[in-house]
Amino acid sequence: MILPSLIRIQFKSPKSWIPPLWIPIFLIWPILLLLSVPVLLFALFSWSKFGPVIVQTYRFMCELRGTLVDVESPEAKVLISIH
Repeated sequence: MILPSLIRIQFKSPKSWIPPLWIPIFLIWPILLLLSVPVLLFALFSWSKFGPVIVQTYRFMCELRGTLVDVESPEAKVLISIH
């Protein structure tokens, strides 16, 4: 399982043009890992309660890869894709 690395957000409007926004979330994963060290240590000592929650959260984050949200109306269009 591979964590998502990029999020692309694109807004389209007939009145204006906004360039697509690419968010490199692969830069955020190491920071989140460092910030979650106390939580991981706590879960290590009480694995029976919090271990499955951590595993399922990781699986959920990995399953976000490939998500595509495309919302369209007559006034605007929004596209969000997770790579």
